[in-house]
Amino acid sequence: MQLKDLYKKDITREIQGVIKVDDENSIAQELDEYIVTDEITRHLDTFFEAYGKGLGTSRTEQMGVWLSGFFGSGKSHFLKIVSHLLDNREVGGKRAVDYFDDKINDAMLLGNIKRAGDTSSDIILFNIDTKSSLENTSSKDKILAVIEKVFNEKLGFSHINFVADIERHLEEKGKYDEFKSKFDDWSSMRSDFDFNQYDIATKYAEVMGISADEANSIFDNRRDSYQVSPESFAERVQGYIEKRGNDHHVVFLIDEVGQYIGNDGSLLLNLQSIIEELGVRTNGRAWVVCSSQEAIDDVVKGVKKDDFSKILGRFDTKIKLSSTDIDEVIRQRLLAKTDDGNTSLVATYNTKEAEIKNLLTFGEGGTYKATYRSAQDFAATYPYIPYQFKLLQDTYMSIREKG
Repeated sequence: MQLKDLYKKDITREIQGVIKVDDENSIAQELDEYIVTDEITRHLDTFFEAYGKGLGTSRTEQMGVWLSGFFGSGKSHFLKIVSHLLDNREVGGKRAVDYFDDKINDAMLLGNIKRAGDTSSDIILFNIDTKSSLENTSSKDKILAVIEKVFNEKLGFSHINFVADIERHLEEKGKYDEFKSKFDDWSSMRSDFDFNQYDIATKYAEVMGISADEANSIFDNRRDSYQVSPESFAERVQGYIEKRGNDHHVVFLIDEVGQYIGNDGSLLLNLQSIIEELGVRTNGRAWVVCSSQEAIDDVVKGVKKDDFSKILGRFDTKIKLSSTDIDEVIRQRLLAKTDDGNTSLVATYNTKEAEIKNLLTFGEGGTYKATYRSAQDFAATYPYIPYQFKLLQDTYMSIREKG
């Protein structure tokens, strides 16, 4: 039997490190192959029980979630899966939540997930460092500016916030479609707004019934003076939710927030203000889920004592992933064997057990000496050796820490 014939799934298949939002095949594979361990079940239960407090007629201001876990814990993977379940669009011929029918035995948890997935929502998943302005090299964007940018993009507006504000004004006046129709490719024009301002101003003037000079003056003023506060942004999200229907939800899932914040307490306070205002304005209709390698308690150590409890209070739901189940996930997702493959490997171990144990007995091997416990363990783990899971994890952790 060849090595490739041992496994249930094609070992030459591509496994995406980053799942593309619009790639249906990748998302279907991601959902199909996601392993729900006991730990993941607990964390899903924690999240969807909290999320349920803002569904239907329920109201809550506790809509901040802090998800932490170091390298190898599956933190970012968990965040993506949650985004798919909340979005619950059809991929691979069925809804995202339906992929979990045979993964979760807890009927109440499965019911909570399906209830959340059936709720009208806009799911906005992004890595905050990637979405931060590349041209801003002297200091990081305020977190609010980045969140506003991705919200604008989700609504179909420009990623340049002051340009999006102009588009929003046109839409409110009922002129946006007419304005866009005057360009062969408005999306391309707005991406280079500064270079195309004269042409854009001319078309804007025609639609709004003003002079081109007036239009240029409006654009210059918006560019120079545009700003948004947590309060005004929350009002904007509230208005959008009310237009879509009272139970519509907007969920921001922000990956690697802790790394982005670093030791900058002002960024953390900016995040806290956003969540506070969204909580007050939307009562559980807008959620912010942040992921970080560090627990929230460690991130807030650098802020003043008075702000410590204020920030912690905004993240009522805290989820901490460990990497204890990584070997189980690898065995089930990557190394699962066919019946014939399992039978063959069990027979091999039973025949050569003494030889295998002699090869893998390291004496004073220290941490990395875990070996096969049984023939079934050998079949499940092959071609790897149990200690290698921890060895590789520790290797990557050291690379991350030391550079």
